[in-house]
Amino acid sequence: MDYCFDGKEENEIESQLKTLLNLCLGAEYAVFTKDKGKHCIALCDKEGKIKKVINTKEFDDISKIILFQNNPSYDDRYVNPEVKEMLAEYYKVKYKDMNIPSMEKKKGFVSSKIGKTFRELNELSYREFCVIYDELLAEDNYFIYKIVASNFQDTKINETLHPLFEKKHDIYEEIFTNTDVLANKGISGAEQLNALNMTK
Repeated sequence: MDYCFDGKEENEIESQLKTLLNLCLGAEYAVFTKDKGKHCIALCDKEGKIKKVINTKEFDDISKIILFQNNPSYDDRYVNPEVKEMLAEYYKVKYKDMNIPSMEKKKGFVSSKIGKTFRELNELSYREFCVIYDELLAEDNYFIYKIVASNFQDTKINETLHPLFEKKHDIYEEIFTNTDVLANKGISGAEQLNALNMTK
């Protein structure tokens, strides 16, 4: 296999993946094909000459590197599929009536906090933007909780740590400690959640 042009029509997912490979690996062209009977991705130059063949193991490694570099909340732990499904249901119920801000609104929020224009924010990597957005949001939430606590004399909230010093939040821990969010909505399986092993 010396050349990778095969004339096949690509679908939207393939097109997006090829764009990602171009941005992250500098691949001018990529084709999804087979090498010695096994699925692979062939990276090619402008003439279609194969420069590199990526097998499935290498693709998984590259995917993890890209995700770790671009998504600060990426978590590659193996988690029991039942627990994953329960987490999705938990967040679906918990945030059912919450408006999720668009990227434009997130940019507006960050811009108002640090005095950067949208053009300047667009020069940041997605990871950099997410870290700044999350920290600014956490800071606002911290002071909101402090104000509420001082008004209602809630000692537990008054002892809330600044977000910078809090332990890293585990998304799965929340559904194990707050099963009532699911149970109160009658979601099947909530009462058995604590009996599940997260990693098996």
